[in-house]
Amino acid sequence: MPKGYNRPMRYDRRRLTAIAMLLLVGAASRAAPVTAEGQATTAGPPRLGESTATPEGVEFFETNIRPVLVERCYECHSGTAKVLQGGLRLDSADGLRKGGDSGTAIVPYKPDDSLLISALRYESLEMPPSGKLPDKVIDDFIKWVALGAPDPRTEAAAGKADAAAPTDPYSHWAYQRPQKSTVPKVTDRAWARSEIDRFIVAKLEKVGVSPSPQAPPRALLRRVYYDLIGLPPTAKELAEFEGDPSDARYEATVDWLLSVPQYGERWARHWLDIARYADTKGYLFEEDRNYKHAYKYRDWVISSFATDRPYDEFIVAQLAADQTGDPACVPAMGFLTLGRRFLNNRHDIINDRIDVVTRGLMGLTVACARCHDHKYDPISAGDYYALYGVFASSQEKARDDAPPMLVEAERLVDPVIFLRGSPGNRGPKVDRRFLTCLAPENKPKPFQHGSGRLELAQTIASRENPLTARVWVNRVWGYLLGRGLVNTTSDFGSRGAPPTHPELLDWLACKMMDDAWSTKRLIRRIVLSSTYRQASNERPECLAVDPENLLLWRANRRRLDLESLRDSVLAAAGRLDATIGGPSVPLTASPFPTRRAVYGFIERQNLPAFFRTFDFANPNTHTPERPQTVAPQQALFLMNSPFVMEQAAHLAARTANTSEGAAAENDSAKAARIALLFQHALGREPTAEESAEALAFVSDVEPPSPATAPQLSRWEQLAQVLLMSNEFAFVD
Repeated sequence: MPKGYNRPMRYDRRRLTAIAMLLLVGAASRAAPVTAEGQATTAGPPRLGESTATPEGVEFFETNIRPVLVERCYECHSGTAKVLQGGLRLDSADGLRKGGDSGTAIVPYKPDDSLLISALRYESLEMPPSGKLPDKVIDDFIKWVALGAPDPRTEAAAGKADAAAPTDPYSHWAYQRPQKSTVPKVTDRAWARSEIDRFIVAKLEKVGVSPSPQAPPRALLRRVYYDLIGLPPTAKELAEFEGDPSDARYEATVDWLLSVPQYGERWARHWLDIARYADTKGYLFEEDRNYKHAYKYRDWVISSFATDRPYDEFIVAQLAADQTGDPACVPAMGFLTLGRRFLNNRHDIINDRIDVVTRGLMGLTVACARCHDHKYDPISAGDYYALYGVFASSQEKARDDAPPMLVEAERLVDPVIFLRGSPGNRGPKVDRRFLTCLAPENKPKPFQHGSGRLELAQTIASRENPLTARVWVNRVWGYLLGRGLVNTTSDFGSRGAPPTHPELLDWLACKMMDDAWSTKRLIRRIVLSSTYRQASNERPECLAVDPENLLLWRANRRRLDLESLRDSVLAAAGRLDATIGGPSVPLTASPFPTRRAVYGFIERQNLPAFFRTFDFANPNTHTPERPQTVAPQQALFLMNSPFVMEQAAHLAARTANTSEGAAAENDSAKAARIALLFQHALGREPTAEESAEALAFVSDVEPPSPATAPQLSRWEQLAQVLLMSNEFAFVD
């Protein structure tokens, strides 16, 4: 075992801090936009008259404001009110801002000057007259007005005025089939390499903003490596690309990355978040909580991405593998059967399956209609129980060599609506069928064969379905660009954010279907674009126009996720095991496995702190995208984790095994070893200042240590500092 592993550490904090500051200062200097005079600046709130409908503002309105307006205000203040009270309409943004007989209802950014807030506080008018709203609700309205009263009912997420919400709920944009839009003409033809770029530039030119130049070769190569395979390039690969960053070299690199097995591992992990994958069932009294063969579903997903299984076939296999006639797809049923078991409550299990299918594949929150018609989208309780009947007519079958499998039940279920979601309160009968809002002429036909599960799968995976291709294209775009064209990636309904570039979204969806539903071709098309290759530097003139970067005038800077961070630590230490597939391994228990993190054992009920600290997907439910938090526990893990300490010791030992290593005591040999540490950890040579600080640190005489508290060697401490740096933890 390497020297220093699993022992208490005692650092020379003065020297260590100096080295850490050198590594952190570069990222810190880029953290805030600067003026032309070099002064740091921050973007303030939008000015009055500017749009406030950012995705975050839209989400706040839809979650906290619109439901209250619908439930407590529309009866008297909407177009459907029997008598419009006070001349005030609250069912549109225009009506709300216009106000009524008493004057303007709201003053954006100024809650204390807004008549609506005064009325809710019962300071003048008393609204609603039936009783004062709870303080928490009033506080939400105050916060909403302070944000500028963002209201998506009349604004697009990109911040431009749009038409009022359609009165026909079935005319919502997401329920219409995507059309292959005409690629716009642009003036900046030199930058626009591809059709994607022309869509992006066309939007930028309308607001007088130019796109960013290409990222430096080192940053671009790290970006595409992490996005495609989840691992860093070596120092040699970085140096070679910096020597020849041509389009031809970059394109060849992309093609190679798409061909290696590690690509399947990286992209399978994205899908496992959508599929709420775990190796255990959750709480189940005394029953065995393990899914014995869950890993075979994970391995099937890895293989499917690696071989570029067409996305439509990928969907059908996961919903109806028992009816495809392909024995190799048997593990695919884990998509449905590896969810939480809810104490074996059949109704909750079916609800979970409806949710993962509809949100995961079509971006619709159908599970909201379990107890009543959907409040916002044209999804009825009848739609929900039509799907309920499909899964209730499928029985689960245990297998000795694969995850549990769904097969056709011997007795089919003719579903009825459970009134208020109660199985004991049975309402009208419904057919097993597809969703009304996505059916031709909104008249779905009953499924004809057995449970209808194969018909459901084929209908979801059809070109006629307006959502399936759009939703997947949007997810892929978000994984690569840091944000989806539709920011609410699992909600394309009326509460979701509208697309910032609707024509591009439809164009990409149509191209993917034309390309035989190939995910690899889609990824290749995106990463070869100038849009993807942009530098991530912030530019004050662009921040002033588009502070959220919704129009994509630069690349979004991103931190490594849990899997990439852990795998990169192992890669730097020279210990990453490249074996593909196999049973899951516990990542947090010593001796620490060196498999990639995608093979980690996922305990649904007691997810280890390591996973929670680094924003791992919640395995209890479908996860559209992971949160990105900055918390002290992340830095403390890298400082104190026995796993990181072990890899730091291996990294130090890796450089000592060279002819220029630790055996030689002269400064030249030490400098060469320092350079190797930087190459293995950061993929580059140290600067002169970094080298000098590191040399001074490792050359200090180490004081004698008490036997009860041995310390890591200076070389091991230096290795750990490199693994703790921002440069290591961020993509670029």
